Amino acid sequence: MNSLNQIDRYLSPQIRSKIEQRYLAEINRRATLDQVIGDPNFYQNTESFPQFYSDHGVVHHRDVALQILEVLELTHGLLIPKRNAERLEFMKGYGVILALLHDPGMADFSNYGRSIHPEAASQLIFSPGFDDLFETIWDENCAYLADRLLELDKQGFLGQKPQQILREMLAMVNCHSKSKLPVAILDDLTLLRVVMQTQLSTPLPEIYATQQVQKAKRALAVAQEWQDLEEIESCAIQLNRANKELQRVKTENRESTPSSNLKRYYVDFVEESYLWLLSPIPAVQELVLDVVDTLRTLRCADSFRQRGTTLKTSGGYEIFVNHRSANAVIALRLGEDELYLLELEDSIRAGESNIYSSQITQDGDLRISFHRGSFQDQNTNRQAAYYAAIVINDIQGDGIDSFVRSSQGPQGSKNAADMKILLEGVDDNLDFTRLVHEQLGKINPQAAERVRSVPSLQKASELELRRYLQAGELIWERAKRQEILERIGRTGHQTQKIDPEAGFEGVALIYLKAGENLVEAGAPSNFVYVPLSEGLRIIPLGGYAAFPVNPWMPLGITGVIRGADRNATITAEAEVWLLMIPKSVYLSHWDYAYSLNELTDLFRQRTTSSSASAPT
Repeated sequence: MNSLNQIDRYLSPQIRSKIEQRYLAEINRRATLDQVIGDPNFYQNTESFPQFYSDHGVVHHRDVALQILEVLELTHGLLIPKRNAERLEFMKGYGVILALLHDPGMADFSNYGRSIHPEAASQLIFSPGFDDLFETIWDENCAYLADRLLELDKQGFLGQKPQQILREMLAMVNCHSKSKLPVAILDDLTLLRVVMQTQLSTPLPEIYATQQVQKAKRALAVAQEWQDLEEIESCAIQLNRANKELQRVKTENRESTPSSNLKRYYVDFVEESYLWLLSPIPAVQELVLDVVDTLRTLRCADSFRQRGTTLKTSGGYEIFVNHRSANAVIALRLGEDELYLLELEDSIRAGESNIYSSQITQDGDLRISFHRGSFQDQNTNRQAAYYAAIVINDIQGDGIDSFVRSSQGPQGSKNAADMKILLEGVDDNLDFTRLVHEQLGKINPQAAERVRSVPSLQKASELELRRYLQAGELIWERAKRQEILERIGRTGHQTQKIDPEAGFEGVALIYLKAGENLVEAGAPSNFVYVPLSEGLRIIPLGGYAAFPVNPWMPLGITGVIRGADRNATITAEAEVWLLMIPKSVYLSHWDYAYSLNELTDLFRQRTTSSSASAPT
């Protein structure tokens, strides 16, 4: 199933297309270079120009919709409580719709627009301009959202009109922002109701002005803590200006647009809205839990937005890391025949440009990989690590913190406090993850305590990568590991020097069914395999005869050591279990050859032993 088909299972292509064309395509259009060069602001503040930030347009919203489907599958029963298939499908559909509606406010590239875009998305849902889309979502029963609400209403459980509740649910799209709604609010339903009512009923200019007052107060508090008299005076002036602006905005917005929009649905918005959040009825409480946990996964999915080779600006321009300076480079196109490479000294964009992937694993941990770890010198390596650490701290703020929940109520099988941050090694600099860990410790010591280094999978084939990540963590006692090493040693491999602890870090246990290929000729050599039983056959390139594989004999060693592609296909003729050893683990802990003296001593002992045991 292609990506759009996955989205269109829950929202018809016609509705999706309307949302994209009405709200999202404008973001992409306004971020193209031919539009940017006509904007006077571009020449005044080029470094922070938001049109050069990572994509927030059509593709970004589709990507978040796909991410939310994957995150729900991975976290269901693990980081969020398990529920039946119907409820999970409801969450997927609701999540897809939220994902496609979460960033339309980013079409305003000003500081004001970017700052209040979460609230703007919420208020959009109650605006007349959204009515036709809402009615279609309701009439078409998208993702069976209407069915569930109508059934609850039929039983007299809701206390509000079901259409009104769906509109309120969609307006909770602002909850994707951790800065506007800290995750603790999701656990406090009374406070969540108040926050939603406030953000829906307050004019956007007043919200922005209030935020500027709060920002000025925080700056003044810091200056006072440092007893910096000059800074205190400057911050006090800024706070005074911010307060005056807030009063001006309040005066001008007494008859506000949000209030007039809300009056179309409520006589008394504060008394009548979001009553369902506080319902004592179990069936409605299940609905609330599904809504809130979908919001958690939306926050996580948004943090996993396009990475690696798909990272682009809203204008569709590729962003990548400079191999010398570790800065971000943007490939700007003007028309069809002009290409300009723009290098920006911006820590966030530099960090994002070097993140290859970020994802939740099968075990419920956060795994992050990088494009490269080696730059022009050690100082630049350290700077690149700092850039990466800034972005990782931001990702974990959603990817992990979104699943922090109060001890009351239903729980998943894994607590967010137990989630680890797995930093994947980089082939060109095996020390890079240590540097990133070190820098993260300076930024956020608590997050750094979660960090574990894991093997590089940079060049693994899609087949092997998927198989490895789905295998989960290998949990064997030391005695079991030692026994395995001894059995492998009997096939000739030098195992006496292998540490049974370090040598098995990152090693997976995988299962192959008859008829499946273990590796394919021509694929990169990124793993060594050890079959635990018979059942494999090697089919070499070059017309050589196929032959069976003996158990316990490591496979793929020469390709891993050489750095060469596979020179044979290995297929399973029967079911078989295997150890899967990543290349970096093998080269660091398993790659021991015999010296000539060691090998002759071994054969001498074997000959002596055979002679001694022979009958006379």
